[in-house]
Amino acid sequence: MTSNLSLKWKTGLTVALALATLLSVFLLLLLPFERQQHRRLLEREQRLLATLREKYERDIIYDILSETEESLALTLAALCREPGIVWARLDHDRRQLLVTADETLAQALIPAQAPSIPSGSDEDVLLVRDD
Repeated sequence: MTSNLSLKWKTGLTVALALATLLSVFLLLLLPFERQQHRRLLEREQRLLATLREKYERDIIYDILSETEESLALTLAALCREPGIVWARLDHDRRQLLVTADETLAQALIPAQAPSIPSGSDEDVLLVRDD
Protein backbone atom coordinates (compact mmCIF):
# COMPACT_ATOMS: atom_id res chain seq x y z
CA MET A 1 0.00 0.00 0.00
CA THR A 2 2.85 2.39 0.75
CA SER A 3 4.48 1.54 -2.57
CA ASN A 4 1.17 2.30 -4.31
CA LEU A 5 0.97 5.66 -2.51
CA SER A 6 4.63 6.31 -3.29
CA LEU A 7 3.99 5.50 -6.97
CA LYS A 8 1.03 7.93 -7.09
CA TRP A 9 3.18 10.59 -5.41
CA LYS A 10 6.03 10.06 -7.90
CA THR A 11 3.63 10.11 -10.87
CA GLY A 12 1.95 13.29 -9.65
CA LEU A 13 5.29 14.97 -9.07
CA THR A 14 6.51 13.95 -12.54
CA VAL A 15 3.36 15.29 -14.20
CA ALA A 16 3.60 18.55 -12.21
CA LEU A 17 7.25 19.00 -13.18
CA ALA A 18 6.47 18.28 -16.83
CA LEU A 19 3.64 20.84 -16.81
CA ALA A 20 5.82 23.41 -15.06
CA THR A 21 8.57 22.86 -17.62
CA LEU A 22 6.14 23.20 -20.53
CA LEU A 23 4.65 26.35 -19.02
CA SER A 24 8.05 27.96 -18.47
CA VAL A 25 9.21 27.15 -22.01
CA PHE A 26 5.91 28.48 -23.37
CA LEU A 27 6.30 31.72 -21.40
CA LEU A 28 9.91 32.13 -22.46
CA LEU A 29 8.88 31.84 -26.10
CA LEU A 30 5.59 33.73 -25.84
CA LEU A 31 6.62 36.81 -23.87
CA PRO A 32 9.18 38.15 -26.38
CA PHE A 33 6.74 37.51 -29.23
CA GLU A 34 3.93 39.30 -27.35
CA ARG A 35 6.18 42.29 -26.64
CA GLN A 36 7.21 42.48 -30.28
CA GLN A 37 3.57 42.36 -31.43
CA HIS A 38 2.61 45.04 -28.88
CA ARG A 39 5.42 47.29 -30.11
CA ARG A 40 4.37 46.79 -33.75
CA LEU A 41 0.74 47.61 -33.00
CA LEU A 42 1.71 50.69 -31.03
CA GLU A 43 3.97 51.93 -33.84
CA ARG A 44 1.21 51.34 -36.40
CA GLU A 45 -1.30 53.29 -34.31
CA GLN A 46 1.16 56.15 -33.86
CA ARG A 47 1.73 56.30 -37.62
CA LEU A 48 -2.04 56.32 -38.19
CA LEU A 49 -2.53 59.16 -35.72
CA ALA A 50 0.32 61.16 -37.24
CA THR A 51 -1.19 60.72 -40.71
CA LEU A 52 -4.63 61.74 -39.52
CA ARG A 53 -3.20 64.73 -37.68
CA GLU A 54 -1.52 65.91 -40.90
CA LYS A 55 -4.71 65.34 -42.86
CA TYR A 56 -7.16 67.10 -40.51
CA GLU A 57 -5.15 69.54 -38.39
CA ARG A 58 -5.18 72.46 -40.83
CA ASP A 59 -8.94 72.17 -41.46
CA ILE A 60 -9.75 71.99 -37.75
CA ILE A 61 -7.57 75.01 -36.95
CA TYR A 62 -9.16 76.97 -39.79
CA ASP A 63 -12.67 76.05 -38.62
CA ILE A 64 -11.88 77.11 -35.05
CA LEU A 65 -10.30 80.40 -36.07
CA SER A 66 -13.08 81.27 -38.51
CA GLU A 67 -15.69 80.11 -35.97
CA THR A 68 -17.60 78.03 -38.51
CA GLU A 69 -19.25 75.40 -36.33
CA GLU A 70 -20.91 73.57 -39.23
CA SER A 71 -17.63 73.10 -41.05
CA LEU A 72 -15.92 72.02 -37.82
CA ALA A 73 -18.66 69.46 -37.22
CA LEU A 74 -18.26 68.09 -40.75
CA THR A 75 -14.47 67.94 -40.40
CA LEU A 76 -14.72 66.11 -37.08
CA ALA A 77 -17.38 63.80 -38.49
CA ALA A 78 -15.03 62.89 -41.34
CA LEU A 79 -12.27 62.26 -38.80
CA CYS A 80 -14.46 59.89 -36.80
CA ARG A 81 -15.35 57.90 -39.89
CA GLU A 82 -11.68 57.08 -40.46
CA PRO A 83 -10.87 53.40 -39.92
CA GLY A 84 -9.41 52.79 -36.49
CA ILE A 85 -10.89 55.93 -34.90
CA VAL A 86 -13.53 55.27 -32.26
CA TRP A 87 -13.78 58.78 -30.83
CA ALA A 88 -11.99 62.12 -30.92
CA ARG A 89 -11.78 64.93 -28.39
CA LEU A 90 -11.21 68.58 -29.21
CA ASP A 91 -10.19 70.89 -26.34
CA HIS A 92 -10.73 74.57 -27.06
CA ASP A 93 -11.50 77.58 -24.85
CA ARG A 94 -11.97 75.48 -21.70
CA ARG A 95 -14.52 73.32 -23.52
CA GLN A 96 -14.34 69.78 -24.78
CA LEU A 97 -16.03 68.49 -27.91
CA LEU A 98 -16.24 64.71 -27.98
CA VAL A 99 -16.95 63.17 -31.37
CA THR A 100 -17.87 59.55 -32.06
CA ALA A 101 -19.48 57.47 -34.76
CA ASP A 102 -20.48 54.82 -32.21
CA GLU A 103 -24.06 55.36 -30.99
CA THR A 104 -23.54 53.25 -27.87
CA LEU A 105 -20.50 55.27 -26.89
CA ALA A 106 -22.33 58.53 -27.62
CA GLN A 107 -25.18 57.52 -25.33
CA ALA A 108 -22.63 56.80 -22.60
CA LEU A 109 -21.08 60.24 -23.08
CA ILE A 110 -24.35 62.17 -23.09
CA PRO A 111 -25.65 62.93 -19.58
CA ALA A 112 -28.76 60.92 -18.71
CA GLN A 113 -30.76 63.94 -17.53
CA ALA A 114 -30.96 65.62 -20.94
CA PRO A 115 -31.43 64.29 -24.49
CA SER A 116 -29.31 67.16 -25.79
CA ILE A 117 -26.45 68.82 -24.00
CA PRO A 118 -27.04 72.45 -23.04
CA SER A 119 -24.69 74.95 -24.67
CA GLY A 120 -23.24 76.06 -21.34
CA SER A 121 -21.94 72.64 -20.35
CA ASP A 122 -18.27 71.76 -20.21
CA GLU A 123 -18.62 68.89 -22.67
CA ASP A 124 -20.42 68.65 -25.99
CA VAL A 125 -20.97 65.39 -27.81
CA LEU A 126 -21.29 65.20 -31.58
CA LEU A 127 -22.77 61.92 -32.75
CA VAL A 128 -21.78 61.05 -36.30
CA ARG A 129 -24.31 58.94 -38.18
CA ASP A 130 -23.97 57.44 -41.63
CA ASP A 131 -26.99 59.41 -42.89
